[in-house]
Amino acid sequence: MENEEKRGLAHPAEARGFLGVSGPTLWRAEQIGALVPVRLGRHLRYRWADLERVAREGLPSLAGVKKGGVA
Repeated sequence: MENEEKRGLAHPAEARGFLGVSGPTLWRAEQIGALVPVRLGRHLRYRWADLERVAREGLPSLAGVKKGGVA
């Protein structure tokens, strides 16, 4: 929480750059619950603590996740 207060929330472009993933990979990570975005109106942001956790632990397998849900 302290880190969040210092750094705020990450814009999707910052999240992609920090994790080194593409937009579709970021979206699939949301679909399986690995990342939970914060909604600010119609905009999405990501908690830095969540991004750091994913960077440290890695993403679970995203195989089979496609637009519209799990295959």
